[in-house]
Amino acid sequence: MSATINQTFNIQRQASLTNTTILLRSGPTALFGWNFINKNAAIEFVQMFDAASTGDVILGTTAPTIAIALTTGVDVATIMALNIPLAFKNGLVVACTTTETGSSAPATNPISATFLIK
Repeated sequence: MSATINQTFNIQRQASLTNTTILLRSGPTALFGWNFINKNAAIEFVQMFDAASTGDVILGTTAPTIAIALTTGVDVATIMALNIPLAFKNGLVVACTTTETGSSAPATNPISATFLIK
């Protein structure tokens, strides 16, 4: 006999993710997946931080919990669905920069991002 688990997720859409930190959720957060679209000619990085507020993060100084490189090209999407979610104890703060641990904004276009959290 198999059981079906019905989980309710919160979909957070950020149409213009750039180097301004954004708090997706404060408190314990489970990240189950994401979709990023990079229209830039350069690789960009989405930085994710285990933080309770945007004030807890200083881009270029605070080490990200995880940084994801986004490939280049017109409408190139980076999609990930996780069977085991990434756990953020304090909350989830995100930003997009030109380097893995940097603070500079994407040169031309902001990143379109969708996060699946609970």
